[in-house]
Amino acid sequence: MALRRPRLVIIDDDARVASMLVEVILTLLTPCSVETASNGETGLAAIRGERPDLVLLDLRMTRARRWRTAPWLVSNRRVSE
Repeated sequence: MALRRPRLVIIDDDARVASMLVEVILTLLTPCSVETASNGETGLAAIRGERPDLVLLDLRMTRARRWRTAPWLVSNRRVSE
């Protein structure tokens, strides 16, 4: 039986930071699947598709983007459990 690869989603509007995080994560957690999203809307779309094992959310993103994304993550039982 093949082990399932951990799935991580990084939501960060700074492409350089997201790229650095991907590089570090893939170095430490190979094999794993890492998706990046540059804003809350695309991040939520990625999360809705298949539940990730970990979500990294940039809390310094534009206020509107951050404050719509964080409450959804907390209130959505499928994601927060």
